[in-house]
Amino acid sequence: MDKSLWRQRKVEKARKHKKSIITVMVIIIQMIFCIIAGNAKQGFFCDEIYSYGLSNSENYTFIDPETARQYSDTGWVDKQYFEDYIQVSKDLPFSFHAVFENQKRDVHPPLYYCFLHLLSLLNHGVFTKWTGLALNFILLFFTDLTILSISDYLLKDRRLSCIALLFWTFSGAGLSNILFIRMYVMLTFEMLAYVAVHIQILKKQKADLKDCLLMLLTVACGGLTHYYFYLFVCFFSAPVCLYWLLHKNLKKLFFYAGNLCAGVGIALCTFPSTIDHILHGYRGTEVIDNLTHGRGEEVMKTYLKMIDNSIFAGIFKICLGFVVLMIIGGVLLKYFVNFKWKYNQKTRMIQIDLTRKRNVNYGNIHIFLGNERILEMLFVLSYGLFALTAIKGSGIVHNRYLYPIYPAAAIVIIQIFSGLLKVFLHSVRTQYLVIFIISIVLDIGSLSKYGIDFQYMGYHEIAKQAEAFRETDCLLYYGDGWLDIYTGFPLRMLHKNTYFMRPGEIGRTAEILSGRETYNSLTVCLPAAYSEEDTRELLDSIAMQTGFTNYGMIYRYEYLQEWWIE
Repeated sequence: MDKSLWRQRKVEKARKHKKSIITVMVIIIQMIFCIIAGNAKQGFFCDEIYSYGLSNSENYTFIDPETARQYSDTGWVDKQYFEDYIQVSKDLPFSFHAVFENQKRDVHPPLYYCFLHLLSLLNHGVFTKWTGLALNFILLFFTDLTILSISDYLLKDRRLSCIALLFWTFSGAGLSNILFIRMYVMLTFEMLAYVAVHIQILKKQKADLKDCLLMLLTVACGGLTHYYFYLFVCFFSAPVCLYWLLHKNLKKLFFYAGNLCAGVGIALCTFPSTIDHILHGYRGTEVIDNLTHGRGEEVMKTYLKMIDNSIFAGIFKICLGFVVLMIIGGVLLKYFVNFKWKYNQKTRMIQIDLTRKRNVNYGNIHIFLGNERILEMLFVLSYGLFALTAIKGSGIVHNRYLYPIYPAAAIVIIQIFSGLLKVFLHSVRTQYLVIFIISIVLDIGSLSKYGIDFQYMGYHEIAKQAEAFRETDCLLYYGDGWLDIYTGFPLRMLHKNTYFMRPGEIGRTAEILSGRETYNSLTVCLPAAYSEEDTRELLDSIAMQTGFTNYGMIYRYEYLQEWWIE
């Protein structure tokens, strides 16, 4: 072998080895930081309890007065009723049957819940935040690989790819997604994976059997994770199909579209309730209605503020102004001004030379729409339309519907800063340093301005207050509609017995209490939204029927308040 060729291969091998070491170190740092942040998470949002319940409950899909009556003829349920909802039954053989049945009655497809059920089983059915977080961290690893794959293709630099990865991870939006025990990390991964498969096809300029199977699998899994995934596929692939149609390449069009339809078909065959969910489920009809009739201007403003705070640290306008100034400066340096500077160490003086360019030939402008540029446009277009649809369609205004767009936003932001800084900074290391500093400043700012969703940092203090009333019986005033008893769900398992009381049952309080098998001390749980006047009126009514004469507040937490009564 020629020595020069041998040296070249050796250098290339060393470069790949160094790149791998940097990547592994970045992922390890990321995981350690996420575990620390996960350890700080104290409570659960209601949807996170739904994740456990819909994954593991064998007998009832929801916790409410109706399922309480199914559990017990008297309506009084013990703590086992609550434990059975979130923990895997050790007496039943392994099966995903309950997961699919629960999801038929819910509004989401079942794939995420199947994985959470599997991890709950491996954890011997013990209820802990770490089961859900462990699943998220596993998904995060694969999300990292797809982010790096896409970034390498667009940025052409593994160091910049790693900065983009860390920028997303440590932002308020990134950590909120990673630590939220819901299907959004899985959806984030699948959307990125869909783009990554297309990148592999572009690199090879052809689609082999492996690529087709990966695309089919991605579409099927994405559709079984969240129905919004179908919108993303449509936004990304519709222009591709239109391209083949305009070029009259029907063979490639049918092959490509047929592969996508096959993925959708697999998802529909696996979970036929999809059609009913989309067309008749309350979430599906809600999205369709919102997209048809539009949302108020305030909704858009609220979402834009969330985006600004959770990844731009609330200074998007400043960042935009900075980028505009850099673009103007770049144009001046390229076409109008010569700029040179030097530093004299002895005199500690910086000398700047500015001269006007003369006889500049601006030449012709050529825009080459290569594969990379087309992919970039599809990338931005599909994620942008996905964000717009989520903003316009979601019934609840919350950043979680936008979680999947933030890795793409991080890549684009790093790409913009990288492209602009090349004009001003000739040292590559200096470029890396400046971009890294910008990303760190934005991350620290976003964590300060936005924070991390659903951490519930005050929950432990509330739990200590509630612990003093362990083994008591609880009258849970549920009201006429739906009441969020899921946020703070572990507090429900402190009671010996619980009764879900409807408004029409207030006059039967003494009769209801006589139906208990035990006569423990009593607490009353009410919606936290009740005014002080309404709360005391209801407590006085209960006291008058039962002979109790005194009551006091134990805690007020999120959507519930609990009182002792004696």
